Amino acid sequence: MTEVHNDHTTDVCSPLFVEYRLMKEFVLFQQQTIQNVYLIPSYESPFKWFGVLFVHEGLYQGAVLRFTFHIPVNYPECDNPYPSIFFDNAPFHPLVDPESGKLDSTKLISEWNPRVHQFWQLIVYTKKAFIFVERELNYDVNENSEKPEDVHYLKVVNMYRDNQELLVNKIAQTVETSKTLIYQPPKDKDDPHAIIFTEVDPATLESWKNRLLSLAHFKEDPSTKSTPSPSPSSLDNNNRSNMGLSWVQNDIPFSRPIV
Repeated sequence: MTEVHNDHTTDVCSPLFVEYRLMKEFVLFQQQTIQNVYLIPSYESPFKWFGVLFVHEGLYQGAVLRFTFHIPVNYPECDNPYPSIFFDNAPFHPLVDPESGKLDSTKLISEWNPRVHQFWQLIVYTKKAFIFVERELNYDVNENSEKPEDVHYLKVVNMYRDNQELLVNKIAQTVETSKTLIYQPPKDKDDPHAIIFTEVDPATLESWKNRLLSLAHFKEDPSTKSTPSPSPSSLDNNNRSNMGLSWVQNDIPFSRPIV
């Protein structure tokens, strides 16, 4: 598929265009400074990003939820343009499939439009879905629906209406379980960019705490000071290929090393 802008034709399916689009989405996420959410693209694939959500409010307060953000390989021009979120360990939540851990994002954004919606918006909606879970229990769902996500959703809604104490207990169990599972290796543990947590002994933790509280410990080390990058005009044609203008290699986005 191609688009025409100002007499220039753009192949929106080209690896370069896809790379630019995904890089733009990640930069936009960073610019939002969304608190308590950490996200990093996979080393192996630009269409898979690893994330962790720390919940500090609401019934899920204290939960640490590791997830994977999946992007369709033909994004943004595809039949099913929805990016999807899968939790490594499915938390009990009305919008999360208890078997696959997939978030039902269609209820958060009814119809995804790549020209209107951005990835960071889905991340924010997901965060709010755990902070204000009560708000997620008012969607209009056909009671005769046989879709697994709708069956689970209606089950949780009925639990909220008939036995709120049971609902709260299940959420509390999810919070405690997430804390015990956080140190287990993630599903993509072999990916160099996988988010892995390790336990820290109290002495080391106290040492780092003191360093963070004292900026004097973070004086710049001259040996690590970076040197200015040469401007394009100062490079001859033989060196221009080493500037790292793109991560595309062999038609695969993000495949070139950064350095």
